[in-house]
Amino acid sequence: MPLNGATDFSGKMKDIASQVMVFSALALLGGILSMWNNPRPMGEMGHFMHAFSGVTVCFGVWGLATGVGLWRKWPWARIFMLVFGGILVAFGALLPAVMMLPLGGAAEWTWKFILLKVVGLALLLLVLYGGLRWWKYFTGTSVKSYFHQASAPAP
Repeated sequence: MPLNGATDFSGKMKDIASQVMVFSALALLGGILSMWNNPRPMGEMGHFMHAFSGVTVCFGVWGLATGVGLWRKWPWARIFMLVFGGILVAFGALLPAVMMLPLGGAAEWTWKFILLKVVGLALLLLVLYGGLRWWKYFTGTSVKSYFHQASAPAP
C-alpha cells in the first residue's frame, strides 16, 4: 500500500499507459491485416477501407508512442492524449448526427436497420464519453504537475 498519493498516481498512469499500448497495438495489427488481406481495393467501399486501414496504422503507431511516453512521464504524451481525446470527442459528436440521417426511401427502414443504427449510435456515444473522460482527466492540475515534475531538472 503506497504511503503517499504520488506513488498511487504513478501506478494509475502506468495502468492508463498499458491500456493505451494494448489498444494501439490492436489497432496497428488490425490496420496491417486489413492492408495485407486487401492489397487492391475493389468497389466503392474498397478504396475507403484501404485508405482507412492506413489511417488505422498511423493511429496505432501514434498510440504506441503515446503509451511509451505516458509510461516514461514525458510531457508531450499528455498533450498527445489531449489531442487524441479531442479527436474522439469530434468523431463521437459528429458521426451520430450523420448516422441519424435517412439513407434513401422508406423501404429501407426495417426494424433491423433501425436497430443497427441505434447500436452504432450507442457505440459512438461511448467513444464520446471516453474522449470527454480523457480530456477531463489529462487537463487536471494533478496530472499537469505529475508530468511537469518529471521534466523538471534535478537539483
